[in-house]
Amino acid sequence: MALLSLVIQLLLAVWFLHYPLQASCSPLLLHQIEELAPAAASAIRKRQSGSVPVTGITQFGVQPRLEIRELEKNADQWNIYLLGLARWQATDQRDKLSYYQVAGIHGRPYSPWDGVQPGKGIDYPGYCVHVSNIFLPWHRPYLALYEQTLHQHIIAAVNEFPAGAVRQKYASAALAWRMPYWDWAATPPDGKSLYPSSVKRPTVKVQMPNGTNTIPNPLYTYRFHPVGSDDFYYNPFASWNVTMRAPTNWTERAVSQNNEIGARLDNSRVSFQDRLYNLFTFYDNFTQFGNEAWINPSVSNADSLESLHDTIHGITGGNGHLTYLDYSAYDPVFWLHHAMIDRCFAIWQALYNDSYVEPMAAVEQTYTIERGAMIDEDSPLNPFHKNEAGDVWTAAQVQSTRTFGYTYSDLGNGSVSAVKANVNRLYGRSAGTSKISKRTLP
Repeated sequence: MALLSLVIQLLLAVWFLHYPLQASCSPLLLHQIEELAPAAASAIRKRQSGSVPVTGITQFGVQPRLEIRELEKNADQWNIYLLGLARWQATDQRDKLSYYQVAGIHGRPYSPWDGVQPGKGIDYPGYCVHVSNIFLPWHRPYLALYEQTLHQHIIAAVNEFPAGAVRQKYASAALAWRMPYWDWAATPPDGKSLYPSSVKRPTVKVQMPNGTNTIPNPLYTYRFHPVGSDDFYYNPFASWNVTMRAPTNWTERAVSQNNEIGARLDNSRVSFQDRLYNLFTFYDNFTQFGNEAWINPSVSNADSLESLHDTIHGITGGNGHLTYLDYSAYDPVFWLHHAMIDRCFAIWQALYNDSYVEPMAAVEQTYTIERGAMIDEDSPLNPFHKNEAGDVWTAAQVQSTRTFGYTYSDLGNGSVSAVKANVNRLYGRSAGTSKISKRTLP
């Protein structure tokens, strides 16, 4: 049975490499896709005690990640996204591939994941890499792990619908689904807030096998079950049973202030847009573009994508989970934000493909990296395994988004001129007329 499932997956992958995804698929193909779900779930259970291969979603060809407001316009993909995410968030927190444990890779609870042990004499912080030349590459397989695991729950949610036209409709939507990103820099459509309404609603209506239902919005918060006081250690995080954004206070009665977050983001939109445009325009060295580690206090007005990333974390999180490295990945918005960061990374790569990770000493310690250790493009991106044999991804191996089965519409066919046009349209002061020129920092 496992061999048959593997053969089917390979056939489907070949099929989609040769034929673009259409709006509708044959019933036979959809039936095959539906049958993948039990085998995939079984494979995940088996890997609970072995290495988890981080592959992204590669069975059905390369598909684009959409901006969250664009994804919401696709009713079928949006519905299965919410169902799959709610289903995943409800899984037992003790499972290695639970939402809780995948989020916990980033910071707390400072424990081994997928068998990757801490460095000698290291017991904190988490695996995440910041202020580092591999800040951007490290998060790429992390997002791929999130995406592939969520996709398995989406497939499972689809297969809970009775066999027939409705299930086939959602199975077709699942083929093209990829995780969304949140563009916090482009001018929103129709004069709306930068902060998507879809992440601010406590509840949401979804189509389920038994009809339309209202459920807790899985994009609004993650509910711990239970909150791990030993894992989180410090109050109020050890006592809050849900993730908070800009909480009213640091007591157990605190509530998130999403409207205030929206106002703060909107007030800073021009700044975000200008900073991002300048990064695309003036920073042609990967080290300088990507992370804060290179910045010398003597350099005035220096910036980096990581610095801009920090600003979004701080404004959106306030004094809540998203602001603090130890807790940020538990907030559902973390993944939307980091998909945007990965998109910016991919756009920059298309503009400046002759610069990448250069050797640099680690500025900060991680769970597996000692401060001062030399890091280069061949350093392991722990704890993300390439295969069941336990090989670990490196920065050199994750340069292409297509490795993990996704792309961004901004990249088009890879034409640099087309990418520049998209950047100018979205982030240039005079949309469509500003020009990107390749210049370096003094």
